Amino acid sequence: MHKLNNFLYFVLLFFFNAFLLAINIDGNLSEEEWQQAEYLDNFLTVFPNDKSAPEYKTKIKYFSNEKGIYIGIINEQPLSTQVSQKHPRDSWAVDADRISLIIDFNANANIGYEFTVSLGDSLRDAIWVNENDISDNWDAIWQAKTSQSENEWFVEYFLPWGIAPMSNVNDEYRKIKLSVARKVHHLSKYFNMPGLWVEQSPFLSRMQEASVKNYKDESSNKTNIDFFPYISATNNFIENNRKINFGGEIFWDINSESKLDISINPDFGQVESDDVIVNFSANETFYPDKRPFFTENQTLFDITGWDLRFINTRRIGGIPDKCSSTNESHKGECDDYIYDSTDINFALRYTKEGKINKYGAFIASEDNSIYSEGRDFLALRYKTNLAKNNGKVGYLITSADRPSIDRKATANVLDFDFKPSSNKRIYGWAGEIDIDEKGVNTKGYGFKANYTVRVNPDLFVLFFTNYHDENFDINDMGYIKQYDNFSFGTYIQYIKPNKNINSIISQTEFAFRINHQRSVDGEYGNGIGTYFDYKFQYRDSSSLSFECYCNFIRGKDYEETRKFPSAPFIEELSGAKLMVEYESPRTNKIQSIYKASVGSFGYETKTENLDLRNESYSVGYSNIFKPSGLFKLNIGWFDYQKKSNWSIWRKENLFGYYDKEQISSSLSLDYFISSNQEFRIKGKIYAIKAKNPRSYRVSSSGYMNASIDNTNAFQLSETAFQIRYKYEFSPLSNLYVVYTRGGKLTNLFDQTDNFKDIYSDAWTNETLDKFIIKLRLKF
Repeated sequence: MHKLNNFLYFVLLFFFNAFLLAINIDGNLSEEEWQQAEYLDNFLTVFPNDKSAPEYKTKIKYFSNEKGIYIGIINEQPLSTQVSQKHPRDSWAVDADRISLIIDFNANANIGYEFTVSLGDSLRDAIWVNENDISDNWDAIWQAKTSQSENEWFVEYFLPWGIAPMSNVNDEYRKIKLSVARKVHHLSKYFNMPGLWVEQSPFLSRMQEASVKNYKDESSNKTNIDFFPYISATNNFIENNRKINFGGEIFWDINSESKLDISINPDFGQVESDDVIVNFSANETFYPDKRPFFTENQTLFDITGWDLRFINTRRIGGIPDKCSSTNESHKGECDDYIYDSTDINFALRYTKEGKINKYGAFIASEDNSIYSEGRDFLALRYKTNLAKNNGKVGYLITSADRPSIDRKATANVLDFDFKPSSNKRIYGWAGEIDIDEKGVNTKGYGFKANYTVRVNPDLFVLFFTNYHDENFDINDMGYIKQYDNFSFGTYIQYIKPNKNINSIISQTEFAFRINHQRSVDGEYGNGIGTYFDYKFQYRDSSSLSFECYCNFIRGKDYEETRKFPSAPFIEELSGAKLMVEYESPRTNKIQSIYKASVGSFGYETKTENLDLRNESYSVGYSNIFKPSGLFKLNIGWFDYQKKSNWSIWRKENLFGYYDKEQISSSLSLDYFISSNQEFRIKGKIYAIKAKNPRSYRVSSSGYMNASIDNTNAFQLSETAFQIRYKYEFSPLSNLYVVYTRGGKLTNLFDQTDNFKDIYSDAWTNETLDKFIIKLRLKF
């Protein structure tokens, strides 16, 4: 009995000591480790970007143990000026005091991982690549808490070692790079250590070096598996059916460098709705993916360009090929069937990140649907650091197999990124696409080459060129807005802080771009386009901006006729669009946003006394209500546009011309019932009146000529609405209860209908009406 008592004593003592030694993430920084931690405090003011000493002191403390890295931040600031705000995860613009921590765990400027916490404990995480390109769809499991006192507020972070792939380091200490930005809301200022502004390139390569004890490699051969099963129930009111889905994701950290992610039967039922975008152009609209598996650990595979990306994961599980309306030859028997997605059997992703080399493989396979066979997708990736040349090169191959339409597409891409000096950068890619469709083979080529130079802290210059030949169609697995084009130009950004403290202006920002775009054969060009942006940032946190899209040297539009053989281009008129926007102070409980624009563009005609120039103007007004740190309401009351000679492509070389009126309204409400319960309403609706119809056909010489084709006046409306309740059990383990409704209707124009009637048309003619309950848990 005595031995048993001694055993129990030592067991209790062990667990008691383990409890005492554990770091409690509560925002108080009360443990002994914090008193002995390393610290940094070299903050400068970066917004306005005058590099002055901050009004309040900020100190960063950090240490590591076998569990991970701990970072504590002490923010000097009177309690009466501290501002807290709850917000949805990953919100970009937040009206609260905030800390944004970005860490490069390998100190090689490849990837920076962002961990942001607002006063009030709401989180945001993201990934930064290519110096300052952001991917904000990344979500990880980490902890951060805040606390307040009379003269300070505190942040306490815990970042587990397995939060991101890290290369093996044999030394006792691991070198990292970090940047810490602090937002002081009531001053409308940002402080940063080591004095960087994330929107100014170069960024990642200039972050502060630091060292933490390298416990990571003591467990480099240990494995960790996170399992996220889900179950969802969907009631589709339009189709009058109910469906239960289940599946899950497995995230396996094989070791410190390698990860294997597997998704089985991923859920396509959206708990996040897409934005409503009005698009009558020849170009496809890009929608980002919001499904968890396809946003995690995907950065290695990202190669992008001007409105281009070689992997667009929204293709996976999208509309079946024989139900797609993107190409007339691909439409099939399901034209009258509501079929907006395809079930996915599985998806797999493997990545390995060493100190020099990175490898990746991505595979996804769809299930067969009623009218179409499932598609298969593959991507292989390699990337290496060239330390002697201060650069990186990589290779990507993608493949999409679409058996329903007998089409296979393979893309090969070589990308590069070199830094000749600390303020200069040369980067881009060269690619080939190989397409086999119904026994016919086509090849297309493209490249991107950019050169940037940070002339001084205020001035940044970019020179760019892009080439996509007439067969560079990467839309089978990727996304490209337009091909058959060659463009080049320059972009200049100048930011000037105002050091006169008596002035109401804190900073002025100027941006200018000039570019030329033309078809690959050189026959058709879009003239010379310019863009100006001049913005005043005021000390009271309000802003006033002026923008101009100007095309004073006219060209030939070769997009809108969809390459119709007898009319491949349209002669454009020179034109410009001027915009102005004012935002009242963000520190106010009620913020107002006013905007207006006027524009003039159009196409040439040889008909005497006929002017097809479209003249337009628009006005908009919205409010943001912030009565407390738990509630935020954004109402876009109206965005009204009126345009004469609005043209829409109908078929071949036929265009309909109308006098257009358009109005849209939006609503976004966020209410935090408690620290782990969120209630959200989001909605948008627009309506269009297209009156006074006329028909025109484009001649072989590119001029609009009046036509006798029949064209009817019409009215169109579309709406998207969602109510969502979210309960968080633990990070990334959530219960969602969602109601989503959408509608769209096109009618012949009715003179008696006002915009309220047209709004009602979209609401009562549902194209989407679903109730979803989804549970996703971590094991």
